[in-house]
Amino acid sequence: MRGSELLEQMEQIDLKYVEEAERFRRKQRQTWLRWAAAAACLCLAAAGVFAALGRQGDAGVRKWNSAYRAEDYFRGSGQTVPEEKSVAPAETPCSRTRMFSDRRAELEQAGVIPTLETHPLFDLSANYMDDGTLHSVQIGWYRRSLVGLENYSDLVLLAAPKELRPVSDTVDVNMEAHVTVTERDGVRIEAVGAEQTQKRMTWRTEQGWYQVSGSWNDSYADVAALFEWFWAHPLDFTQFPADGGYQLTSSTLAERPDAFRDVLPDFASFGYAQSDSIVVLKDGEPTHAEIHLSNGDDEDFIHWCVESEPDVYELARCMGALETLTQQSLTAQIAQEGQISFLQDGYAVTVYSRASQAVWALVASLQE
Repeated sequence: MRGSELLEQMEQIDLKYVEEAERFRRKQRQTWLRWAAAAACLCLAAAGVFAALGRQGDAGVRKWNSAYRAEDYFRGSGQTVPEEKSVAPAETPCSRTRMFSDRRAELEQAGVIPTLETHPLFDLSANYMDDGTLHSVQIGWYRRSLVGLENYSDLVLLAAPKELRPVSDTVDVNMEAHVTVTERDGVRIEAVGAEQTQKRMTWRTEQGWYQVSGSWNDSYADVAALFEWFWAHPLDFTQFPADGGYQLTSSTLAERPDAFRDVLPDFASFGYAQSDSIVVLKDGEPTHAEIHLSNGDDEDFIHWCVESEPDVYELARCMGALETLTQQSLTAQIAQEGQISFLQDGYAVTVYSRASQAVWALVASLQE
């Protein structure tokens, strides 16, 4: 189970395990966010289920009015959501993905997407079929805390020119709520979710098919506000041409030994072998690397990460520049956090380990 999936179900587990999951998620966030788009088509299964639910007659359909509050969309007056729903298997029609995450400011200024200053992390991907036709767009706004989960937020829009259908054999709904169906201006809005669970609102108009969702820590108001914005501002799908944006691909350090060569220590000379690695390429250029190192001693395991485009949280966690680190400061930081972050020639480097002496030897070699 990925960290995000675990966190979405936090109401079922002890908080200490959730906090540990978030620690793991922080280590992996760049990889998962950058690669969320690659799995976007597989994530559409649940979307198709919610779009299909609620169409079996008008029993329990609520009528919207101007006094409607955010929580009214989630009253649970519709059909019961099964814990698990089987759907016919189908191959995903998506053949490729392009990223438009670096166009956030431009799209905000043009009024294509809302401005969410409270969510500094942003991800936008567009998925296409074999003939280049746009299949779907996924936009995510994310907020985290440097420590703990108090400010955790995942707000996501999934939109498509045509209605999306299930593409997976089994969909695990796992929401302790009912589907609430609201009719507003002739449009059926289907909502599901309860407090401390993930929440979703799905609707279809002439402008397209839409679904907004929020994490377990997002309120009804958070999700409804995103719904209201796109209700009033349907997404302009022409903003995401098949030949636009950029492409993310993955490789390994063994396949791309040139990646970050100038900023990585000579691990082999210190007795470390790469047990695993991933290099993320942005239009063919390395932008992120994660290297798992081992010298045969489980206590000396090291996870070394390099990021060419650090986000605000990664920058905030940096102790300073490589040149300013001392053995004393590094040892104290690792003892407290089990990790250390610093800036090196414009890159953000994060090292996860409890072997402070081994990490210092590697860091000191970079200072020489």
